[in-house]
Amino acid sequence: MNDAIFISDLHLHENEPEISSRFIQFLQWAKHHTKSLYILGDFFHVWVGDDFIGSFEKKIAKALSELVESGIDIYFMPGNRDFLIGDYFLKLSKMKLLPDPCVISLSGDRVYLTHGDAYCTHDKMHQLLRWLTRPAIFRKLLLSIPYPIRAKMVHTVRAHSHNKKYNFNPLSLKYQINQSKLFKDMAQYHVFSTIYGHIHRPNHFITAFQHAIYNEYILSDWDDDVSIICYNKINGLYFHILNEKLNV
Repeated sequence: MNDAIFISDLHLHENEPEISSRFIQFLQWAKHHTKSLYILGDFFHVWVGDDFIGSFEKKIAKALSELVESGIDIYFMPGNRDFLIGDYFLKLSKMKLLPDPCVISLSGDRVYLTHGDAYCTHDKMHQLLRWLTRPAIFRKLLLSIPYPIRAKMVHTVRAHSHNKKYNFNPLSLKYQINQSKLFKDMAQYHVFSTIYGHIHRPNHFITAFQHAIYNEYILSDWDDDVSIICYNKINGLYFHILNEKLNV
């Protein structure tokens, strides 16, 4: 049994039934393999607002709430695609909201959690959009726009972004993490292990920086081979590859 499992970058969308089916199956597996689940952003491919939640989103919320009702805590950190998820969906799904970044304790081991996009500093356009869209006042202003207009605006922006399956190039400079900035931020919290997603390159890096050793655990997306990160007291943090057929 794991104390915690970490996932990110599912990009759930009703037009991607294989991924949503895999996730629903994963939740049934998680019920028997963890005490808590952390979702670190880009859970949905796009989120226009809580004022229009269709049958697909309700199905996902129901599956999440059922896991919580079984005794598993679920924590959600917004990503760059779903930062407009609000109180209504959180209530439906029974997830607990996490700020980006935040520090958690796993049996006394402190871990720095972030979606990761804040550290892709070479992507100047994304950083500008992030600076504009993250303040609460902007989100409130955006959500005050009538839904049809807002939906068109959001989907237009997404149409010009990298499509996760066909156009996403994880080797692009835009998706390189600024380790110096990341480690300096971590040092302010006196924490030396981090888990993040966004760049879709699952890996574990150990790096020396300014007389300290930092551990980076990077989550995968959910397109093909899915790497989740697990934690228990015996093994610490480790990767687990989800098989096509999960044994519940």
